Amino acid sequence: MFSRRVSNKKKKKKTKVERSEKIKQSSENAEQNVFFKRSKTNKIVLLLGPCDSGKTTFLFKLKTDKLCRTVPSMKENVAFIYLKNKKRQKCIRFVDFPGHPKLSYGLSKYFSFTNVIIYMLDSSDRQSLKIVAEKLFELFTNKVVVKKQIPFIIFCNKTDLCNSRPKQVIKEDLEREIEILKMSKYNSLDDDCNDETECFLGANSEFFRFEKAPCHVEICSASVKNNNTEEIVELIEKFY
Repeated sequence: MFSRRVSNKKKKKKTKVERSEKIKQSSENAEQNVFFKRSKTNKIVLLLGPCDSGKTTFLFKLKTDKLCRTVPSMKENVAFIYLKNKKRQKCIRFVDFPGHPKLSYGLSKYFSFTNVIIYMLDSSDRQSLKIVAEKLFELFTNKVVVKKQIPFIIFCNKTDLCNSRPKQVIKEDLEREIEILKMSKYNSLDDDCNDETECFLGANSEFFRFEKAPCHVEICSASVKNNNTEEIVELIEKFY
């Protein structure tokens, strides 16, 4: 008798948890549906990059003109922002996508609505370069991104740090890493896949350069902390 009561309590508890999860999921789906309905007429600026690259700080700086402490995001942050020096007052929709690799499965749904991709990285963090190169490689070989010719702004953030590196050095390192990934794909895939890679990233014999990337790429360096992001803002205005 006692064991049955315990079992019933567990079932009730499990049912409550399941109901709570369903309500939470339906709420998230409703929010997402509203976003996509509105996004059909309002394109987005998609903000990408590894954790701790400064994406959310940059977003809140644009929106509030203040620096704020942030924690790694586990879901998208959406903000509607009027850029200060924009000649025509037009609200721009930013989507700050979380940098955690386990959450990347939800990224592709935004590409159809994206006008420009800002890819942020920490210019002082050499360890993250391989991760950045891998993600850029995925984006440069994504059929929707390439078909839409979505322009990229690679934003080398945190230039205020003493161990930050110049954007030219970062550019060359990224090109080298992407070339390694390209050659690895050439060597491991069949002829049809190799033709596709060649179409996106250049022939086997050609070293990868951002100037020959399948989409237009601008590389900028700045510090959100020091508020010298004018070049990035101008490029957003140009491409949006």
